[in-house]
Amino acid sequence: MIIMLLLVSGPYRYLPSLLLYQKADLDDYQIFNNRVVAADNVIPWPKAQNYNQVNLSDEAKSVLGEYDSKAFLIIKNGELLLEKYWQGYDEHIRANSFSMAKSIVSLLVGIAISEGHIRDLEQKLSDFLPAFSQGQRKHISIKDVLTMSSGLSWEESYSSPFSVTAQAYYGQHLVSLVNTLQVSEQPGLHFHYASINTQILAEVLEKATGITVSDYASTKL
Repeated sequence: MIIMLLLVSGPYRYLPSLLLYQKADLDDYQIFNNRVVAADNVIPWPKAQNYNQVNLSDEAKSVLGEYDSKAFLIIKNGELLLEKYWQGYDEHIRANSFSMAKSIVSLLVGIAISEGHIRDLEQKLSDFLPAFSQGQRKHISIKDVLTMSSGLSWEESYSSPFSVTAQAYYGQHLVSLVNTLQVSEQPGLHFHYASINTQILAEVLEKATGITVSDYASTKL
């Protein structure tokens, strides 16, 4: 009973979800809340004259199989040259974007700067997020977070159920988690891949623009 109470109300209350779903998956959008990023004027990729007539080498097939690929596309000269799908996936099935979202968020940061919502890359996080106004965190800039050199203590671990990454993925309080992060080295000095940096940028965007990241993307992209 004590263990169950800790799981439900303690720092590991995300564990039941982790134990149920076990690992991050392409179909995880079905287990999380979703917002729609509306596409106003959809422009499909034009197909090349020799579309899907290119044969993948045995080596390429081996590598794609090794990574358990569901889809593989080749774009050449602005045209769709090849698209292949496996394991029941096709061009109509939705899936998690995972780290592709980092590029989208980075684009939106650039747009926010061009529109004056963010002054420049050197502007500090503390101008938007009050939790970053104390200690070493007050020195972290937008540029530091964009370049994965924020200096924040973060272990990008996907194997441990007790890692901060698992807590961020399955937990319900991302903003609170971000607010607890501490600086482990001087910001701006070293590259250290940390997915939470993109979450921080998303929070900055929402504060700077006054709307959600999904609405901003719908409007500007």
